[in-house]
Amino acid sequence: MGGSKKNYPTVLTDENLKSIRDKIIYYQRRLKSQKHLVNKCRFEKRVYIKDGKPAFAPINACTKSSPIFQVFKIWQQINNVEVSNVNKINEGGFDALGNRKLSPEEKAKLYHALDSVKELKAPTILKKYWG
Repeated sequence: MGGSKKNYPTVLTDENLKSIRDKIIYYQRRLKSQKHLVNKCRFEKRVYIKDGKPAFAPINACTKSSPIFQVFKIWQQINNVEVSNVNKINEGGFDALGNRKLSPEEKAKLYHALDSVKELKAPTILKKYWG
């Protein structure tokens, strides 16, 4: 608060600062817990022993703004990517329709490309990363 008081000496007097610190901030209403609004994870459960038998308890889901969730969404999209080439039907990993999934190396390359930018379009990916 020293810098603020120095910039506003007529407004932030010792009496006003004491009032802000001791009265205004102290008497604010406490925040209510919002735990009841957090969804339960549909993929993971906590395992514990109850009456000698294993029991399962749901755990809270990861928030959508979490970096872990964002990494999950990137990998979810990468795992759905298919490469198409009708000239390579039934050869080199391509199926009868000329489609194939990405190799682990290609997935890793694509992940690093997607993780470093906000948005990336297909033509840019093809030109920059696959020649």
